[in-house]
Amino acid sequence: MQYFRNAVVQHKVRDIFDTAINSNRLAHAYIFHGPPGSGKLAFALELARAIICSSKDVRPCYECPNCVRVGQLSHPDLRFIFPIPKDYETKKINKILKDIARNPYAPIEIEGHLNITVDTIRELINESKYAPHEASMRFYIITGADQFSKETSNAFLKLLEEPPETVLIILITDQYHKLLDTIKSRCQPVYFPAFSDDEIFEIVKKYTKENEQFDKKFPDIASLRMLLSMAQYNLHKVFEYLNKDQNEKIQWSYEFIQAITIFDMNKISNIIEKISGRKNKNLITELLNIMILWFSDALHFSILKNEQNIVLQTYKEKIIKFVKYAADVDYIRCIAHIEDACKNISANVQIPLQLTTLAINLNETITTTRNVLKEAV
Repeated sequence: MQYFRNAVVQHKVRDIFDTAINSNRLAHAYIFHGPPGSGKLAFALELARAIICSSKDVRPCYECPNCVRVGQLSHPDLRFIFPIPKDYETKKINKILKDIARNPYAPIEIEGHLNITVDTIRELINESKYAPHEASMRFYIITGADQFSKETSNAFLKLLEEPPETVLIILITDQYHKLLDTIKSRCQPVYFPAFSDDEIFEIVKKYTKENEQFDKKFPDIASLRMLLSMAQYNLHKVFEYLNKDQNEKIQWSYEFIQAITIFDMNKISNIIEKISGRKNKNLITELLNIMILWFSDALHFSILKNEQNIVLQTYKEKIIKFVKYAADVDYIRCIAHIEDACKNISANVQIPLQLTTLAINLNETITTTRNVLKEAV
């Protein structure tokens, strides 16, 4: 039997589960871990489809009733658990489930203090005592296990310590290191690396096939390069960016670089105030990632002199001009300063202070005379 022939999945992951299913050696519990947007949830659903599928040739077939219901998250032997705020409305949960069924690679966006309650886990434990409704086994897919409370973790350990033969558990996390060692020791870890350019392009094409504008804007993988670089090969962000115009963010990043280069403190302060005023850490990280792209483009062009390799093509002329006039810039050190700022902001260092420090560090690193710097931007 052939498995996952039509699925877009990392080769090593496909091989692990193709072998495990064919040899009837599936573990009772897995931890799918790896960077955000690497298709962990999507493959968990693929695995459930493959095992429940009724096709005699290739599984999953995507056409039999079992495959269809797993894809719709409506199969009676499939439970999908994810962290939600207390007293979250049922209609909001149902909308999230519909969105995931429509595109399991897209981000799950929920605001508030997220949690998986101990009662939810106890419900799974009680349910697992009984035989599956229709399939040969039940599937429990749980995202956000790294957010388990101590009480929830202890309850979940009971399920892992005495796993029923008819239950397959899949924990999904972007932060493997945050899981309890007692949970990790009872599950088989499977690492999901980031997708390649071609894999991302294939997935994006599949889930935007009804969008005519996508085909016009991104006819091939090369046209998607800027988006992939901005998203850092995170499919969650790729789909988020496809639905939002990124031009404003790119412009903000350029204005910040421009103000830093000529060290216009009034403009720097105004930009920092405007950015900080949004009170959105993810937005600030995205702006800094665009700045990393800018300096990466400048670095590559300064060495290779190839315009086609510039990712930020809409700012190609400005990048070329910057390289021409801002000679001897230590681009690698500039990128390191921005990466340090990203880490500090993620660690909750005060944002205005961190951005001001970044501006000073970058200006000191761009070692060219003031007049030439004005020409560069």
